[in-house]
Amino acid sequence: MKDSLSVYFDTYIKYNKYSQERLLLQLISRVDAIKKDQKSPEFFSELDQLISLQSKHNQDLEKNKRVTDSLQQVILHKIYSSEELTAIRSLYERTYEIDPSLTIKENEQAFIKYYEKLDNYQGPLFYKDSVWSHISKVCPIYWKIRSELWKENQPKIEALKEKILLKDGVPEANKKLLQALLMPDSSQDSIPTYKRVMAAVFESTDGLWSIHQMYTGSKGDSLLIDKTAIPDSLDSQLFIGDKLFKDFSAVEITDAIKIYGYSEKRRVDVELVSIGYQNDMCLESYYVYDILPKNDIGNEKIVFTSSLPLELEFNRNTEVDSLLYEHNFAICYDCGSGWASEKVIASLKGYENIYFVVTIGKKGIDAAETYIRSLRYIDKDLSFSLWSDEFDAFGCSCL
Repeated sequence: MKDSLSVYFDTYIKYNKYSQERLLLQLISRVDAIKKDQKSPEFFSELDQLISLQSKHNQDLEKNKRVTDSLQQVILHKIYSSEELTAIRSLYERTYEIDPSLTIKENEQAFIKYYEKLDNYQGPLFYKDSVWSHISKVCPIYWKIRSELWKENQPKIEALKEKILLKDGVPEANKKLLQALLMPDSSQDSIPTYKRVMAAVFESTDGLWSIHQMYTGSKGDSLLIDKTAIPDSLDSQLFIGDKLFKDFSAVEITDAIKIYGYSEKRRVDVELVSIGYQNDMCLESYYVYDILPKNDIGNEKIVFTSSLPLELEFNRNTEVDSLLYEHNFAICYDCGSGWASEKVIASLKGYENIYFVVTIGKKGIDAAETYIRSLRYIDKDLSFSLWSDEFDAFGCSCL
């Protein structure tokens, strides 16, 4: 709304010209003037913001509560008819169960529609707590549906994986990548992360790109980095230095051990410049390998590395992005995620429906609460991971 309620309210906060009672009357008048077709989530968010601002401004807590409650009641009744309010209450008071007359997929779609209706009513003020409470009760049903759907799809996924491995006439490096990912053996755990066929890269605070290994039980990485040598006084810092290396010569890059970096647009040679171990109780612990590109790539970000010279077709694909979004409903999670922000940056040459995916928000790569890197099979019916890694920037482990 161009004639924004927030502008009106911000002016009130700034100049404090009116009493709470007069403010209430004027705000009611504004809400009353809003047309029915303007009932958007953005509008509800704005109303929440207004009441929050008003709450901060009013120093009389008891009076503040009375005025805020009055605002909530009046605004809701101005926006909704009594029949609509009854429908909202019925929505979050109902008992939700799996419908045996529907397929598992149809049950998933029905639950998502139901959840989206609930989510639309998180904005209307005093219903928010009731809705959240109800969501926590019905979400276990969704996870049961997802589990059943996964079991149902498992034979299809295994058949597709077998088909992928048997495909001929494809680039050799690409074939080796999929063989290593789909037929792993125990010896791979002894390979340091930077030498692996696939490794996630995230941007460091110092502007470097860093290969990450979140699994701190990794044998290959623990042979290089001695976590026990880190003094307690340095517990929450990024450690880079000879004291952490059992054998620094083991990480020297030679022509026989090349690292290839991949941005959203190209493949480049990269060099290892330092390694370390990050111990952070909120952002999780991880091994880190800082790298630099050997040639200029401008403002592009390196998003993963490989010991193989993979042949990719770098392109964005909004159609596949839409399919991925439909497969990855980011609902019923306690912590923030980046799944709603996943986008395709490249496809694996020689294979159908195999894509490299990263989190991309409005502000660019990794504009999300969790940074994700994955290699995925995606079609209209299925989406499953061939490899993935993520970095929890939200700090879920500290909630």
